[in-house]
Amino acid sequence: MNKRKRETKVITTTTEDTMLIKSFSQASISQPTTKKTCRSSKQQDLNTKTKQNHTLKNNSDKTWKDLPDYLTVPDDVFKRNLLNQVTGDQTIISQWLEDYSILQYAWKYASLTNQISYLKMEENFMEFYTSTATTEINWLSVVPKTMIIENNINWIYCKTEKNINQRRMSIQRQLHVVTSKLSEHLQQRPPLLLTSHERTVIDMNMNILSVAILAFVHKGQQRLRNQFQEKEAALKLDVKDARLVQSFYKLNPTEEQIRSAKMIWQACIDEQKTKEEVSILKQRLSTQRLSPSYSLLDHSIDNLERILAKPGFQQDKRAYFNSSRQKLITQYKYQMMTLTIQATEDLVRAHSQIINDEKKKWLLENHDTNQESWQTLLKIIEEPELKLIARLPQYITPCQSRFSRKSLDEIVDDEFKNIMSKTTACLGDHHTSASDEHAKEFFRLIKTRLYELHSAPLSHKLMARATHENQLVLSIQRKLKKTNAIIRRTDKSKIFYICSTKEFEQKAIDYMKKTGAYQEITNGINPLGNIRLLITNLLNNLKEKKSITIEQWKNMLPNRRNCELPHLYFIPKAHKIHVPLRPIMSFKGSPAINISKFLNALLAPIYLRVARKTTYISGTDLIRQLENYNKSGRLQQTTLFIIFDVTDLYTMIPRDGALHALAQFLIKYSKNRKIGNLSIDTILRLSRMVLDTNYFAYNAKYYKQIRGGAMGSPFTMVLANIYMLDWEQKLIADQESDKELYGRYIDDVFMTTNLSYVDIIKRLEEANKKDTNIKITYKVQSAVDFLDVAIENKNQQLTTSVFHKPAAESCVLPFSSDHPRYTHRNTIYCGLLRAVRFCSDVHHFDHERFNFELTLIISGYPLPFINHHFKRFFEANKAMNVWKHLDENIYQQFHRKLLYQSTRNEKRQLPINSTIDQYLPKPKIWDRQRLILHYKYESGPTIKYRRELRQLWQKYY
Repeated sequence: MNKRKRETKVITTTTEDTMLIKSFSQASISQPTTKKTCRSSKQQDLNTKTKQNHTLKNNSDKTWKDLPDYLTVPDDVFKRNLLNQVTGDQTIISQWLEDYSILQYAWKYASLTNQISYLKMEENFMEFYTSTATTEINWLSVVPKTMIIENNINWIYCKTEKNINQRRMSIQRQLHVVTSKLSEHLQQRPPLLLTSHERTVIDMNMNILSVAILAFVHKGQQRLRNQFQEKEAALKLDVKDARLVQSFYKLNPTEEQIRSAKMIWQACIDEQKTKEEVSILKQRLSTQRLSPSYSLLDHSIDNLERILAKPGFQQDKRAYFNSSRQKLITQYKYQMMTLTIQATEDLVRAHSQIINDEKKKWLLENHDTNQESWQTLLKIIEEPELKLIARLPQYITPCQSRFSRKSLDEIVDDEFKNIMSKTTACLGDHHTSASDEHAKEFFRLIKTRLYELHSAPLSHKLMARATHENQLVLSIQRKLKKTNAIIRRTDKSKIFYICSTKEFEQKAIDYMKKTGAYQEITNGINPLGNIRLLITNLLNNLKEKKSITIEQWKNMLPNRRNCELPHLYFIPKAHKIHVPLRPIMSFKGSPAINISKFLNALLAPIYLRVARKTTYISGTDLIRQLENYNKSGRLQQTTLFIIFDVTDLYTMIPRDGALHALAQFLIKYSKNRKIGNLSIDTILRLSRMVLDTNYFAYNAKYYKQIRGGAMGSPFTMVLANIYMLDWEQKLIADQESDKELYGRYIDDVFMTTNLSYVDIIKRLEEANKKDTNIKITYKVQSAVDFLDVAIENKNQQLTTSVFHKPAAESCVLPFSSDHPRYTHRNTIYCGLLRAVRFCSDVHHFDHERFNFELTLIISGYPLPFINHHFKRFFEANKAMNVWKHLDENIYQQFHRKLLYQSTRNEKRQLPINSTIDQYLPKPKIWDRQRLILHYKYESGPTIKYRRELRQLWQKYY
């Protein structure tokens, strides 16, 4: 029975596939014979039965030329596969399918559903293509064809908007035709299903059959969906290549540089193709599936084969010569294969050498010693070190305390002090002694147990891994120092940036000169003492005048023990051209940090309450407003989206202008010219003190920031927001009069408009000229990216999905990172939650879910772990049909439910109609029912710490 089924199955294979399907004997590497074989009468009978068994496919009114494999199977296989998708009792459906007319009806239903699903995938791909490659389409439509060929731009897609529109219209026409045919087909039920007897039961079972057919088609098209996802991934890569080429030509390269760049691009392509050939050859060798050309070798010694076929040879002699012949052929094939692989690998090295030679020419021509340092680093750094760097900045190597410079006593004392201070405060709040014998015994046991856990030996495997990774970190540090290179975390890109120290320092100097916001202290005297004295005198003066309370005075005073001058550092913006730098001021220990925190806690909630309607607090908030905008009927075919950002907002706002805007804000929203117990004058004096004491250290020099606020100071953000609130009032009023959206997230703004392109550009240019300190760069399109949301207006249809920055690495927290396991569970939950909230339809969601799953796999998450937590997420939200069957209706309910579910930040916020007084800072109320202790997580014996501490607490208290 099994053999007959296998023989009747229709399989279309190429010659190449045949080579891969056949197996080899262990004695030799051979190829299948190419001689034709005569068919037996039994085989012909079986083929006749096979043809008769495909009556559905042959007799149906076929409207689709190329049917997929799962619809070309024999009738009994089709019926079995369809029944497998029926949930519950299959008896009635199985009886129905015994009737030929119903079986034919189900097959055509499945065939039409397959066509509709395929056309929708095509339509979605065209939408994705348009939203992803609009800029590249416009550019490629005007550049000469020779330029595309010469620069190796792989662009097999539509090259003009006209082509795209024609393709879309063609798909829509086909979709309309097939949908109409399906509607007609559903009305033409087989005679057996038209009887009035038990009409309700028939309708119910028809629904079951329909659901089964949909599931059957969905399962059958899994490979097709994967192909479309691969097409989208390939498109992203092609778009990235086109953008890089476009960016290269925008730099106005010389003819020699263009020639060199083309050589590098061509060599890169050839190198990758040759690497692929090497991989295929090695795979063929390992599986003993050689190229068809090697089959000639089996018949290249026909003379010996003819001689051995003659009578007169003894059987053992003939066997010996045959065996020797076969071994010689096998050995020759192996040697030829080895030689081919060696030659191909050498060709890879040759292409790589061309790339390196051209790059060296550039370096020598430009005398760029900065590039040479990190190029040298990349040459001497080893693969294990690169792999460690590639695990992203969030990665934590295991058991770091084992390699700490601190002694065991110091490590234990630090942790014990933290536990003791928190526990003592909790006991005191409950009027329980923390110094009696009971408490002393409790604390003694905690410290003893900490010693035991930190000194307990690690397992051999964990110790080997921890030692190895620690040695890699030390090795990277040594090589960075040796090559005068640096590694920096990047801004918003989740990757490391490697460059020479000189290059990085030059970028920092250029930024300082461009902004003019920093002034060097030329006398070389550390200003820390004077700053601390100024702040202390101001606070003492305010306390004496009773402008601030004793408690506020204590909270704002500089900490004498840990007081230090802030230091400036830069992080690269790898997602932007030329990788500019973002300045960050480290205010930890700064004399003014406590005043800055106090002002931020006082003013930030009031600002958010005032500007809540025009502030986007997250991507979820943006999508809610967009969906409400769409439901109100304001989204038209002409609707455009505008995004713009303010250049260097924090460092470019003028101090006097910012303080003036702050004074106006306080006057407008104060009560009796006071915010809480503080007068407007007191708040302004504190604010000016924060701005006037912006001194910092950088590269063994002292500087003062004379323009804007320091990025890193808590007060700077709220001050910049208040200044921008005053600047944006005209835009807000215009948008409200047009009933359009306007919202800002710090220095990024999103707007909608139904004005003409010319009119909205005029409005933006007017805003750009309003304040010389505020310069905006804008984009006006029907598809934009804002925060982490991709937004598109497609023929009056609002589409939203998750946006991934091109420079961002497709990785999450690595599974091997030394984090508690719940962080990896939360990573999966948050990724799926964001996908559901952001994606407006089930297809965009499935695409994001697929990419997220691949990202998890790349980051080392085990497949059982991924599947388990995916299942938990969908089961908890009662949305398994979304995962299994991509049910659009259930997805829309799922999407709305999670979209309008309050986020953690929103739960902490007061209602929008709350008074100003309700937003003022209040003393934190100690939760008597909770004791929260923070500790350093580390793999190894210390994992037991949390459980044992809880047991000790329950035992003693």
